[in-house]
Formats: sequence, structure tokens, C-alpha cells
Amino acid sequence: MVLPVPSVQANMVKAFTPVAGTKPFNVNFSSSFYKSPVKCPPAMAVQVMKEVGDRKHAFCRWQSGTISWPGAVERLLSPFLDIGLDVDSAFTIPKQISQFQIGLLSLPKSHKQAAFMDDYDEQPEGEEEESEYQQLRSKQRAEDKVGEAWQIGFSVSPEASGLQLSYARNLFSGTAANDPVRSEWSSEGHYALPPANEPRSIRVEVASTVNMDLSLSWKIEGSRQVGELTRMGLGVGVEGPHGLVMTVSWSRLGQKIKLPIAVCPIDMVNADAAALAIIFPWVAYCAWEFGFIRPRERKNRRRVIARRQKELKKLVPIKRAESLQATELMTEQVRRRQAKEERQDGLVITKAEYGHYPSKKKGNDVGKEYEVVDVTIPVAGLVDRSQLVIPKNMVKVSLSSACNFMRIQLANSEQFHILGFYDPAPLLPKTLKIWYTYHGAQHYVEATDSEAIACPMRTHLMADEI
Repeated sequence: MVLPVPSVQANMVKAFTPVAGTKPFNVNFSSSFYKSPVKCPPAMAVQVMKEVGDRKHAFCRWQSGTISWPGAVERLLSPFLDIGLDVDSAFTIPKQISQFQIGLLSLPKSHKQAAFMDDYDEQPEGEEEESEYQQLRSKQRAEDKVGEAWQIGFSVSPEASGLQLSYARNLFSGTAANDPVRSEWSSEGHYALPPANEPRSIRVEVASTVNMDLSLSWKIEGSRQVGELTRMGLGVGVEGPHGLVMTVSWSRLGQKIKLPIAVCPIDMVNADAAALAIIFPWVAYCAWEFGFIRPRERKNRRRVIARRQKELKKLVPIKRAESLQATELMTEQVRRRQAKEERQDGLVITKAEYGHYPSKKKGNDVGKEYEVVDVTIPVAGLVDRSQLVIPKNMVKVSLSSACNFMRIQLANSEQFHILGFYDPAPLLPKTLKIWYTYHGAQHYVEATDSEAIACPMRTHLMADEI
């Protein structure tokens, strides 16, 4: 009764539309064989479902449950075939209840729909995640947000009849398990950060049944992914005559093992006992998750990033020299173009800086060892007809063609780099600050690597010019 039972299941699904132009009815017929048909007939089930709203489905289901061959059939075939269950076979067939159920089901959105909505529909215009890690976190939060599912139905069976309610959703997914995202671009190419493990959410399911005699049975179960294909769970509930029962479950690739543990009999179950059975495991898990697992992930990730930063900082002097050489070659031409813009009272870049600026609110001094690059000439070289446009998908760091092609493949969009830029702070977020004049008025704008810049704009006017 503990190990999984081998079985063979056959399903046939058919959709038909009795009235043209309406939602189809989906009919699902299934049969499960746990033993040879000679021992017992298969457990059969028929379900009819129809969509009645956005992810809302009305359903009607009948299942035969675990049954044996009628005595008349056994006597009729006994001269030809030894039909019927023996003692050993009877104890190795999982018990299933015969019942008829009708109700309403709300399904969660698919993962693809969740990722699409979060990345495009719900993002503010002009905003983009800074790295693949943020994109994974965003998709995971969207999947959890739309992971809510509920069901209400009325069931009738030989053992009990009543109203069933169930609700399920994911928890513990909105908090980042690691440090804030860092830029993964360096002057040497594409250096992807180590894979960031999003904290695996807890799937919580609550089910309750109100029987015809007004007795109440309920169950709360939480499960967590512990491997790529493996989940473990813990549940607490009142299951009829069994009293307060705690269940430990393990599932992998459709196979599931549930170990029930009786806590106290039904006549001793009260609100205090049920609350303690729920609170103690929940507090223990929270202490383990937030006191050990996530701090360890943050510490390991900081160590790997610090080691990679140390390696990349050795390349900064070489790339600085290459950037200065490229800037010297374009200086004379850029100055002539800027002089022409100044005569026409157009857009003139007075100063531009690019680098890592640590947050002042947190008192972080990690950025003091990184320099801020003067990129006035490279930015001024982008001015065309009194306009400056730097798309958000423009990689500011100079990359080799091979690495640039890799970035194109990853982002599935065209990428460019700005000549004369280099990365002064590898694996750290950087900001581009630009001071410029337009029609004699001073303007200022700044943007991160994931933001676009368009000049001139009235919102860039400095306070003393307004």
C-alpha cells in the first residue's frame, strides 16, 4: 500500500460542437487497468467539459471506482475461465471511490501566456529588464501570479455526498534570492553571470468538503520542487473517521508516493490540535528557507561575481588604451560637426560621462575604485541634424563581431556598439550622463544601459533654465 502500483491507462478525448458557432464540448473517456481484466474490470471514467468563460469550465464527471466482476458473471464464466479477485490481488489494487460530480473549474493560465503578458502587456512603455536573470525572475513571478486555480462542485458517492471546494496558488516567489542584477557586458565580450536560481515557490492547495450531514473534512497541502523533475510535499487535514492525518508525499514523472501519519483520532480533533499541526511545519520550513537556503545562495553568488570581476578588471587598462586611440581618430571630425551645430543653434554636447555610480542612500562605497569615463567625443559623434538617439538595445561597450553576433542571437534583435566606449566597471550597472545645449538652453539627461535616450526633449531642461 506504500509503493506505487503499476497500471495501464487508456484515454480517448473527443471535442464536438452540437450547434455551429458555439464552444465545443470536450468528452474524455479513460480506463485504468491495475490488474489483468480476468481479475477485475478496469476503472472507467467519463468527463464532459465545456468552456463557459475566460479559463472557466463547467464539467460533469462519472467514475466507476474500484469494482469487481459481478457474481453472476463469475459463475457464468467459471467453467471456462478462472475469473475474479483472489486475496493477494485484492490488497494490491488502489481503492477508488465510485462517484458522480458536477461543478465549475477555473484553470491557471499557461506558462507561455504568463511570460508573454508579463514581458509585454504589463511592462511600462520604454522599460526593459537588465539581464536574463531579471527576465527569468519576471517570468517566474508572472507564472506564480496567474497560478491560481479553484474548483467548486457537488459530488455523490456510496460513501459520502457533499459540496467540495478547492483552491490552489503559489507562494514565496516575489522576493529575489540573490543580489540586485549586475551588468553582464564587459569590454572583452559577453560574460554571462552564473545561473541564478530563482527561489522555488511553494504550491499550496486547500480543499474542503461539506457532507450531507453537515460534517466537515478539510486538507491543506504544500509542495515544493526539490529537483528538476521531483517534488516533495507535506499535508495536514481531517479525513473522516481517520481523524487528523499528516501526509508526506514524493512525486516524480507522474509517480507519486504518499505516506499518511495519523496524528490523533477523530474524537480528539479540535481547533488547537489542527492549528498546531499546521503552524509547526510551516514555521520550520520558513526558518529553513529564509534562514539557511537563501542566505547561502546570496553568499555563493557574491563570491563567484567577485572572482569574475577580479579577472575582468585586469583587462580594463588594455581596453582603455584602445578607446583613447579610437577617440583621438574621431576628435577632429566631431569637433567640426559640433561647431556647425553651435553656429546653427542646434544640439551641442558639452559633457558626457559613463560609469558606475554607487547608491548614496545605502552608503555603498564599492564604486569608488571604479573610474568614470569621459565619453563626450563618442556621444557627440552620434549627433545628426540636431538630434541624438541612442536606442535601448544599443550596447555601449565595444564588442568583437563574434560576441556581437552572440548577443544578437540571444536577444533576437539587432545590436550595435558605440565606438570609443569601454567598460570601466565590469559586471556592475552603469549610467550614461549627458549635458548638452539646445537653442542656447542647458539640458541634462541620464540613462542606464537598458534605457533609451532621445535628445533634445523639453523634460531635459535644467532647473535654472525653466
